[in-house]
Amino acid sequence: MTEKPKPAAELEEEARAINAQPWEPLSGMEKRQCPWCRYFFAALIDSHEPRCPDCVKAGRPPRLRLR
Repeated sequence: MTEKPKPAAELEEEARAINAQPWEPLSGMEKRQCPWCRYFFAALIDSHEPRCPDCVKAGRPPRLRLR
């Protein structure tokens, strides 16, 4: 008997828990947090893209950073 797939909400909860664990980006990259989904991701140091690849692919507009 095959195992039932997990509900999307449970999968997202697991992914966010894993993403919240400490990690370091590879050499030449920096750790960033997406302004839309709040996921942490690694980006090239010279990249000006604030969004994670998933939010870019989904077409979410970049948010302005107010300082």
